[in-house]
Amino acid sequence: MRAFVALELPKNLRERMGEISRALDAGGAKVRWVHPDQMHLTLRFLGDITRAQGKTMAEAIQEAVTLQPTPIKLGIGGLGAFPNKRNPRVIWVGLTPHEGLNRVQQAIDQAAVGLGVDEEKREWAPHLTLGRVKFVEKHSALLKRLKSVRVETFYYTCDTVTLYQSTLTPDGPVYRPLEQGTFG
Repeated sequence: MRAFVALELPKNLRERMGEISRALDAGGAKVRWVHPDQMHLTLRFLGDITRAQGKTMAEAIQEAVTLQPTPIKLGIGGLGAFPNKRNPRVIWVGLTPHEGLNRVQQAIDQAAVGLGVDEEKREWAPHLTLGRVKFVEKHSALLKRLKSVRVETFYYTCDTVTLYQSTLTPDGPVYRPLEQGTFG
């Protein structure tokens, strides 16, 4: 099964991210926008794992969440792009740093490597993906809006880490929660 570990987002935050995506969708680019119902904060992509590895990962999540004794208040704001706003491939909204979340993510990452999942080459950069850019014209409205749209920080409290199964379909991925761990 294809799987990942993530934080769920409240409906009002997902709706706000959808509004931002619509504000950016100005033409001159081919972007696959993430549907608001599919938005989440990925802690670790696992790829294809066995059911037994999924069970072990669920146990690792239970252990990792004990590193954070209380729910986490996250600040989500600021618009960015990978690799940059002049040549965007992924458009995202960032997160304010949180030491507790970093500890939980590192524990989940180590557990994934212990399961045989490839080690991440890049440093974890917490973000919410709004869209993946397939093509963008040099002077497109999208590039102009990436420079002008401001995303104010939105705060929410998170208390759950979820192991998801991801099934790819012609209409996009379908995510199904398998296991959850609660902070504290």
